[in-house]
Amino acid sequence: MGINISKGCSKEQEDGREQRSKIKKLEDEIKELKLSREKEALKYELEVVFFACKVEEWEGEKKKHAEEMAKMKMRLNEEERIRAMEGMEEAVEKWKQLYHEIKTELDYLIHCTLQGERYSRGDSEGLLIEGLHRELKAKDENVEALTSRLTEMESENHKKEREIDILRQSLKILNTADRSHVRKNSE
Repeated sequence: MGINISKGCSKEQEDGREQRSKIKKLEDEIKELKLSREKEALKYELEVVFFACKVEEWEGEKKKHAEEMAKMKMRLNEEERIRAMEGMEEAVEKWKQLYHEIKTELDYLIHCTLQGERYSRGDSEGLLIEGLHRELKAKDENVEALTSRLTEMESENHKKEREIDILRQSLKILNTADRSHVRKNSE
């Protein structure tokens, strides 16, 4: 009997050891799973922080680009205004010059008629009148050229304003698209 009891005890002890070793293995596996989950969670948190930093960086770049765009638009508007003013000043100056020349010629003609000179079409006077007519014709052509140039400048200004308006609308669309893209990514 004593032999059977010791054999039974040793079998129970052996079963207990096996159970303990299985429990130990399972505990080790659980620890490994916990460690891997913790590593994955840490990795995920780092990725979230990284993406948050990137989003901030992108928003900063977007803001910087918007500011640059606004500065460029202001510069462009100022340059266009300066060019338009220069063109207008040039046209006004030419008109003034033409006015003074015509006024001088008219004053001369009035002066001659008031003094009672006969204004006949002699050789020298006929040449003078023809010369004056040519000058007047050339000045009329100059006035027409300036008028057409002024019209062209106004149409170019209108086109540029339309392009600026299109750029503004495109920028609004891009801003809206970027916001919706950032919201979708954050969700």
